Amino acid sequence: MFKICLIGYGYWGLNLSRVIDQNFDSQLAIIIELDETKHDSIRKKHPKTLVLSNYKNLEKQEVDAVVICTPISTHFEIAKFFLEKNIHVFCEKPLAIKAIEVEELDTLAIKYNVKLMVGHIFEFNTVVQRIKKLVSEDDWGDILYISMVRAGLGPVREDVNVVYDLATHDISILNYILSDKPIKVSATGSCFINKNIEDVAFINLEYSNNLKVNILVSWLEAAKERNIKIVGTKKMLVFNDLDPISKLKIYSTGETYQKFTGDFGVFQSSLTDGDILIPNIDYNEPLSQEFSHFINCIKHNLEPLTNAKNALAVVKIIEKIQIALKNNV
Repeated sequence: MFKICLIGYGYWGLNLSRVIDQNFDSQLAIIIELDETKHDSIRKKHPKTLVLSNYKNLEKQEVDAVVICTPISTHFEIAKFFLEKNIHVFCEKPLAIKAIEVEELDTLAIKYNVKLMVGHIFEFNTVVQRIKKLVSEDDWGDILYISMVRAGLGPVREDVNVVYDLATHDISILNYILSDKPIKVSATGSCFINKNIEDVAFINLEYSNNLKVNILVSWLEAAKERNIKIVGTKKMLVFNDLDPISKLKIYSTGETYQKFTGDFGVFQSSLTDGDILIPNIDYNEPLSQEFSHFINCIKHNLEPLTNAKNALAVVKIIEKIQIALKNNV
């Protein structure tokens, strides 16, 4: 049984506490929460768990691993603290703000022979795993372009912009599906709420095979969206992560019979011979799968799928997007 310390008990920390409790090989031994007004409610929910307000007071406590779920700007400092104490680290995305910080954490993990894993949760999503398999098959054809939308009404961060908060997911998905990195990055954004912190961004990525990717991320939209559209020469797919029943739809291109003339009724009745497939996918909770993988890596001395090198590839692209935002190109 691995003793786990959870650092940060906000919205996502609450979810992580649940999956830690549900895992047969882990025990939620300690929760670190800076806001002491939450401590009584945390103790009521987790009566067997020690609750502290400062992770640095953990020095004499016995834990095998920590799970970091704190503001992004604190990730590097906290992860470094525990790696240097020979403690395994799982950190929510992104692992750090700067690529040079990710590289330092990777060096420490190797030096102290401990596991370091980042929470790129969509790599453990069974729908995304199916998409990766689909687009690699011969009957898919070539991918022409990808459109991604990740928008909603906050929560607005004060330490990082919407790219670090939301686009990290999309970049990790692209890296996973395409096994490639963009050769050209451009982006524009706006700061409507806080000065110098973009709350909406429009990102364009271009790959060596002329593949184009467009990403919209926003904290300002009242209608929440989590959509990915991949258009190929033979097929197209749409992944709507908010659809509880049919998250993934696959469209065969077929031939269109839409007429260029006629009234609105003719337009409405225009036909296509392409089929629409809604595959049956066993949807296991990605967060649970992700944490189980972390524990399994500790238990069997395996390298995490979303290790520091995986995290580095994402942060390097995010840094390029930040430069493009700054230069408005």
